[in-house]
Amino acid sequence: MHLANEQKQCAHLTIWNLTSLPSTLWIFLFLCLSLLAGCATVPTRTRGGIEGAEFERSCRPAEQVSGVTPVPSVSDLPQLNHEEAAQISASTGFSVRAVEAAHALDVLPYLKQLPDAERALLEHRDGARESLLVLRSQMIERILLVSFQNNSLTAEISCEEARAEHLADSLETQNDDRARLLTIAAIVVGGIWGIVGGSLALADNTVGEAIVGIVGGVLTTAFGAAALFQDQGGYLGHPRNLLREIWEGPVTPLLFPDVIWRFLNRPLEEDPSITHRTLIIARWRRDGRLGSPGSDEEKRRTTLMFGEGGEYTVDDLYARAQMFNLLESQIGLTSEFMERLLKELIARPVK
Repeated sequence: MHLANEQKQCAHLTIWNLTSLPSTLWIFLFLCLSLLAGCATVPTRTRGGIEGAEFERSCRPAEQVSGVTPVPSVSDLPQLNHEEAAQISASTGFSVRAVEAAHALDVLPYLKQLPDAERALLEHRDGARESLLVLRSQMIERILLVSFQNNSLTAEISCEEARAEHLADSLETQNDDRARLLTIAAIVVGGIWGIVGGSLALADNTVGEAIVGIVGGVLTTAFGAAALFQDQGGYLGHPRNLLREIWEGPVTPLLFPDVIWRFLNRPLEEDPSITHRTLIIARWRRDGRLGSPGSDEEKRRTTLMFGEGGEYTVDDLYARAQMFNLLESQIGLTSEFMERLLKELIARPVK
């Protein structure tokens, strides 16, 4: 009986100590929880730093060689329609696709001279062989130059795509770490407030138990909800913005090689009112890369994607990477035209 009384007194003493928390340990506990919440919810802004600046610089192509470019600007070379290409194809023996490639490469005058040069060689005229070889070498040199330009542009696009994916992966890792921390915080807070609430229940402190239950539930819910909705942003700068030129469609590009730009603005055979460039933009919209048409999200992403840079979310970064991926695939199609022209040229050997 005496032992039972001592145990009862110890229990009352413990409960009294717990109920006295508001004036002593409760303040300390609240500060600890607030500090934990602050550590878990204050975002750390990802900017890339030196590594990001070097990555951005490495995406830029090599400096242009000084002097006049051998390829005329887009504005100096009118578009070739399908009827004209078909007529040249019939008179030269090259396919329509090869003729269009020759026009984009600005070697169409050489292509038109090939039949006469080949005929002169068959007739054994003086200097005919040398003239034919000069025409062929000029065409092959231009194909080689544009092929390297194509590869350089594709490499820059791949690099920009990798930049976006690299930052997105970094942000996802940070979001996962913060979500894990917030989940642990929710578990710890729920456990602590459960212990306090149980102690108050033993002390028959109904009001205190209710307060502890409400506060504990709010904190646990807040931490749990914060763990589910992690969307930390990071800064991505792109003053050299290839996507902006596709979007705006200037007559004379600043970033795209003129030959590639002519291919991108070539009307489709199925619908002359549509070009490869406008088709790229239509697919961006169709795939939701810019958000729903007319929405605030579309306005925000349009300003962000086609500007100098800004704060990107993980979804924004993956959308940008996919936009570059589509652009890269369309530019890769230009190689098919150049390959077709080169194959047909090689198939006409110098006899």
